[in-house]
Amino acid sequence: MDINKNKSQFQMEQDHLLQTILNYRFIYPWKGITGKGDRSDIKHDAHLELYITNQCNQKCSYCYLTKHPELYPEHTSNETILKNLRILYNYIFSNNLHIPHIDMFSGEIWQSQLGYDVLSLTLEYINKGMDTQFIMIPSNCSFVASDKTLRPIQEFIDKFHETGTSLIFSASVDGKYIDCANRPRNDPSFLYTDDFYERLFAFCKKNNFFFHPMIAAENISLWFDNYKWWIYQLEKYELNENIMMYLEVRNSDWTDEAIKCYCKLLITMAEHFKDKYCEGKIELLGNAMCGSRSLPEKIQIQGYIPWFFTETDNFIGCSAGEYMVVRIGDLAICPCHRTSYNKYLYGYFDVENDEIVGVHACNVQMAIKVLMTNFSHCIPVCDTCLYNDCCLRGCLGSQLETTGDPFFPSKNVCHFFHNKMNTLARYIDESGILDYLKTFEEIEFGYENAQKIITICEKLKEANYPDDVGEH
Repeated sequence: MDINKNKSQFQMEQDHLLQTILNYRFIYPWKGITGKGDRSDIKHDAHLELYITNQCNQKCSYCYLTKHPELYPEHTSNETILKNLRILYNYIFSNNLHIPHIDMFSGEIWQSQLGYDVLSLTLEYINKGMDTQFIMIPSNCSFVASDKTLRPIQEFIDKFHETGTSLIFSASVDGKYIDCANRPRNDPSFLYTDDFYERLFAFCKKNNFFFHPMIAAENISLWFDNYKWWIYQLEKYELNENIMMYLEVRNSDWTDEAIKCYCKLLITMAEHFKDKYCEGKIELLGNAMCGSRSLPEKIQIQGYIPWFFTETDNFIGCSAGEYMVVRIGDLAICPCHRTSYNKYLYGYFDVENDEIVGVHACNVQMAIKVLMTNFSHCIPVCDTCLYNDCCLRGCLGSQLETTGDPFFPSKNVCHFFHNKMNTLARYIDESGILDYLKTFEEIEFGYENAQKIITICEKLKEANYPDDVGEH
């Protein structure tokens, strides 16, 4: 038996399998190839993330990039990053791929020459005809602190707009009462001043950008004042607060006290929405939850509303199932940036003479699990969980860090979500919203949404809200 020949044959088969998976999940939709049956709609759930670098000017307390530097190749030069990015763009352009949505994920580089070079190179290829509708960059927006660093970014935004491709910055800022503690800058002389926030809000107002603050267990008690600050700032700049993305950090440090505090915050948010947008009426609040019946024109809900029951499906509860994530430092294809350890990489793009000629597979089983698994029925613990149809589920990277297995839930994060759902179900029941939702008739628009909420609430009530730590 020729062992080397068998290894070579096995690797060739793995490469072919990975290429097939990537083709059907991403490449073919980007080419407009639908295959058997009408699957053209999958192109709207096939996106690209460029994982550029782990370099950053902050050390956020909950950030995995600072805690786990092995998520990115060590000592990767800026020249290598730019060279690999050009190779990838050449592949996209030469294959005539239409990618609706490209994310650029990295540590904060947009106030630096590397950031300018990345945007310049991207603009060069868009001007050549590389086809994408918009490019999204989550950023702490530290560049707004001075005109010297803000001006180049605004110029890029304007130039991209002229091409018909939008360059969008989503402000990753937690708020005045949180940032100093949870998001310290590497430069100790940088202070989160009122002037910084005013410049940030003016920048977002001008460009119609928005914010995605992270709600972490650390300093959760400060979030009541922080939430009031967000409401005040959004009203001041006439920005729609219902497009906000208040994102929960799914780390395993949620204590019972932190969970209780967060659950109180959820009710505070819901009551604020009811009083401000629903005239204090539970009927209008119920309509908002179902997206049906009469609603005031001023209610425009587009963001992630944490005090709504989240509609879950069979996919993973994050973007990993919708994105091809490419680590630009070495052109690795990753499940996501938080699981980009060498052991879990799907593989790498094969490059010859600075051109992508195929893929080299590393862990095809990981690709199958993330991209092709029914996460409602094929994940341990979740598959039999009472909260299966309303829980966002955990983060693969956080679960890997906590349990040693990316697909095995962290008990602590489960505990967090269970209590969140218990709180919402109790609120909907005790406020009278549940009885109101039962008035929806089968022929009404919104009936299905109402029934989902009713089913969840009654199921949790019948089970006596298990795993509960709330104060009622």
